[in-house]
Amino acid sequence: MAAFDTSAFDRKVLGHFARARSEARKVKDKAARRQLLSAISLAETQHRAQKQALSQITASLNRTISGFTSQLTSGLTSSMSSLQAASRTQARAAVKAAESTVKGLTIKAPFGGVVTLGRPSGGGGSSGLSGLLGQIPGASAAQLPAAPSGGSSGGGSPVATGVPVSAGDAIVTVTDVSRLTLSADVDETDVLLVKPETRAEVELDAVPGATYTARVTGVGVQPMQASTGGVSYPVQLALGSGVYDDGSKAPTPKPGMSAVTRLTVRESQDAVAVPASAVVSSGRESVVWVSADGTAQRRVVKLGAQGEAVVEVVSGLTVGERVVVKGADAVRQGQRLS
Repeated sequence: MAAFDTSAFDRKVLGHFARARSEARKVKDKAARRQLLSAISLAETQHRAQKQALSQITASLNRTISGFTSQLTSGLTSSMSSLQAASRTQARAAVKAAESTVKGLTIKAPFGGVVTLGRPSGGGGSSGLSGLLGQIPGASAAQLPAAPSGGSSGGGSPVATGVPVSAGDAIVTVTDVSRLTLSADVDETDVLLVKPETRAEVELDAVPGATYTARVTGVGVQPMQASTGGVSYPVQLALGSGVYDDGSKAPTPKPGMSAVTRLTVRESQDAVAVPASAVVSSGRESVVWVSADGTAQRRVVKLGAQGEAVVEVVSGLTVGERVVVKGADAVRQGQRLS
């Protein structure tokens, strides 16, 4: 404590004691001189005792004040630490909440593609020539969706910026145009012949004169009502590259285009075959009319692979025999053929 610092005063007192002792030694009377020096020594001893007592009191006061200050500082430090800890906890909670909010507003697609607002629009479906070809065995009308695509494949209602949306609404559609698939409807009479990895040829209405390769990736199990009155089943195919008739590269189709798919479900090498128009169904039998010596002869044949234009004959015919290919359903046994 600076207020109790008596070092300067002590130096002055010691100086006075020294001068007093020096003056006392000048007294010639020995008894008086001895009495004066004794009194000065006693006063100096008393001064030292008082100084020591004052030092003890000052030290005690210093210790008391230091302890109080230490307690006060410790309390303030503890309070400040608690406040800082609470502040850090609140800051971490705020950061976590902000990160969760940002994460909830961020949508990441599992693939790259073209982003458009709203749901994808539905394709055109099969009509006209495509619809007719879809009724031919081994051929089906197909539609080109993107693979894969986000959102629903509904009516394609657009979403404008700033328009309110409900939970579950499709906001954007990501279309991966690098991998296109075909969705084909195959008639129930042919679908059992279709297997995964079955090869196919595809013709698009939008690209006349071009043929694309494809392969089956899956056959659906849920039937759909077919235009012929029966049912059909959805078949998924992976679309490959295409070429024109002259061998040049065909352009990449766009999602939603209509196509006709011809599936190669069975192949026979070096087979005996007749035009499909030459085969007449008679109950459970398949009949072909053969020209023998200018007259019609009925032959029951066993068929193999059946294509659009020709049909394999496993038994009942030999190579080189002439068959009726026009009006075969009206021919009678023994009828003269011109």
